[in-house]
Amino acid sequence: MPDIERFNFALGRAFERFPQFATALARSHRGSSELVPLQRPQRLIVRSPVDWDPDSVTANHLPLFVTGLDLGPGDPIFTATLTPVTGGAVIGLSMSHAVGDGYSFYLFMSYLLEQLAAAPQSRLSAEQQLDHIIRSNAPASQVASRQQDFRVKRAFSVKAFGREFLDSLRAELATDQFVPTLNEALTAFLFHRYGPTLLRGATALRLRVPVNVRDVHPNIARTFIGNAFLESIVPVADVINSPSAARDTARRIHEAVASVRNPDYLSSAIHIRNDRIELSAPDSYIFNNQADIVSTNYARMPVHTIDLGKGPPVRIFCALTAPTGFVLVPTFDGLEAHMCHRA
Repeated sequence: MPDIERFNFALGRAFERFPQFATALARSHRGSSELVPLQRPQRLIVRSPVDWDPDSVTANHLPLFVTGLDLGPGDPIFTATLTPVTGGAVIGLSMSHAVGDGYSFYLFMSYLLEQLAAAPQSRLSAEQQLDHIIRSNAPASQVASRQQDFRVKRAFSVKAFGREFLDSLRAELATDQFVPTLNEALTAFLFHRYGPTLLRGATALRLRVPVNVRDVHPNIARTFIGNAFLESIVPVADVINSPSAARDTARRIHEAVASVRNPDYLSSAIHIRNDRIELSAPDSYIFNNQADIVSTNYARMPVHTIDLGKGPPVRIFCALTAPTGFVLVPTFDGLEAHMCHRA
């Protein structure tokens, strides 16, 4: 059970270091969305205990542990929840991309963990703190006595891949002219292996590519923290489960990522509208939300090593808001693909 007092101490310090995370979504007088500071910074939301087995997770378990699945005006951009379960607890973290990208989240969490390690010792044990919160008349912002009535209209599954398999996959999809990265090889493999069945006849990949926008535009300082996203659409002619088709898709992925990270292309994608910097670029292929797959790569973010005081987590689950797609998540001996698909 994580130490709640120490977590809240670290969370407060992290909000001081990254104040954009202590904001809520609001409507401006122009009718556009904007971020406004919270009147009171978020604290860890403690939920009622539930019976749950991590080996039988489904998409509809997510509302038990995560808030912010249906973000609206006035809702915090970042939330952290703690739900006691048999044998431990689940920490649920939710962040809107309105405040940053995956790298921004990684910087935030890295600093939070540094502060957690330096936090003063609590007077009560973690179990005593939890019991006190649940029994006391704590404000509604601190204790969630009921679970959200939120139905996820997707299925969720996890596929694990060991290091030996990943190395052999890269070798199988390589050619004399091109050797795919691990991300390119596994993304192509997943698309062709599961696209025709589990992912229901996908016809294209939507790659969410982080790009470095520093020094690209004079309005963006060199000290800017985080990246920006460009999306690259990769149409696939033959969504069949074969090494040759996956090999061709891996090459297309490589070319698509290189294209959007080209400084000239990136510069042409930056526009100034109402004194705000926007990043958008036309694509020859229009993304089909019903038939295409979103691919997100967290393989270089060591989320599996996060230590909240009791060692690294037993399991990690990452979910997309897109109807179909997958997130690549690192493990100690390889990678996992956390896949969302239509139920």
